[in-house]
Amino acid sequence: MSIPIQQDLTVPVSGTMVTPGYSPYTPSLSPIVTNIKLSTLFTYTPAQVRDTWFSMGQLEIDNRTRVYTRNTVFRCVEATAPLNGAMFYCDSDYTLNPNFSWTNMMVEDINSGTIIDNTTYVVDPHFFIVLTQTAFLAITSPYDNSWVPFQEVNSNSKVIIDDDDINRILIDIGVPFIKVAELEYSRDDICNYMIFPALQVFYKWFPIETMANYPLPDATFNIKVPTWAFGAGRIMLNPGYPVGPVPGNPLYRYFDEVLMSISPRGAFSTPNINSSRRQGFVDTMSFSTYILERAARSGIINYGSRTRIKFFQNQGYIKGYCTKRGILEITWLSMSNFWSDIPMNRVDEVRDLAKSYALRAFAQLRSQARSDIPGAINYEHFMSRADLLEQRTIELWQAASKAAVVRV
Repeated sequence: MSIPIQQDLTVPVSGTMVTPGYSPYTPSLSPIVTNIKLSTLFTYTPAQVRDTWFSMGQLEIDNRTRVYTRNTVFRCVEATAPLNGAMFYCDSDYTLNPNFSWTNMMVEDINSGTIIDNTTYVVDPHFFIVLTQTAFLAITSPYDNSWVPFQEVNSNSKVIIDDDDINRILIDIGVPFIKVAELEYSRDDICNYMIFPALQVFYKWFPIETMANYPLPDATFNIKVPTWAFGAGRIMLNPGYPVGPVPGNPLYRYFDEVLMSISPRGAFSTPNINSSRRQGFVDTMSFSTYILERAARSGIINYGSRTRIKFFQNQGYIKGYCTKRGILEITWLSMSNFWSDIPMNRVDEVRDLAKSYALRAFAQLRSQARSDIPGAINYEHFMSRADLLEQRTIELWQAASKAAVVRV
């Protein structure tokens, strides 16, 4: 898969800024992205990343830069920024909001290149660090004038796959006895219209899950889906008060909102003091204290428990409502363009589905020839095998993803 970026221990990682033993976010598990150029950039050596920056115009930015263009590589030269001197990749066209500052940005996960704002602890979905300043200064090789970046992806193919894997998919059509270049469809067409749809169906049933945390200071939330994800699988709330970069003890909020309002004086009501909220007699056995203590325990457990939040996905945003405050733990769902990222125990199934799409596409095309020509070949067996492979694979995935409820 992707080669991890060289770790720079001098780069401030946001996890060192929080209370020891607790991290207010969950780092990305792997550099899974849908941008093929960014995925390819992760596989380059530090010298190749530097040469890519040189060949693309040596763009430098600071806090005055507000407009960014997709697929550009730039170097941060903001002297006040912790990531000064590092190189970044812009994943999408973006105009910065007034609150964005490179001074607040830190590394969230060095392997996936994600960066995070150390004031809001929100991962920025537009910029990815591809080379640290230490790695840049450690390069000793000279600039390669012949280097042209992204040659391996300029073929407009949506899938990064080896020729051997393509041959295994097309073996029922006659490959490698027949060269891929001799087929009616080009290699790019086969990847984009036969293999890529199979990957989409696979990751629909078995998506890549990446957890990220977001503060929830209000009752509602409206969070943009990252460019590398196609949706959210589940959202959990970890209660905490006050809500800030580091979630506090959920008991604080419970005592502040519930228990402290029991007495008009803003404190616990003692068993022997009458009030409008208590019985009008002296509790000689202190039984009301026992009830209050049990109610407090139950309330604290209910309020401090981890809760699953119902949400809706509309127009690229995750929207929802919650009466509690704390940290939202969102499980983002994504897919990968790399064929090698498919789990080993599912490779055969994805290959069969891609093979069914290829058999059907070639059969439909070749069946358009006149059938009364001498020596014409009947491609009906292509169609029947394609239907068999597709049906068998889809039924297997449907059965594998069914939920079971066990009552105890």
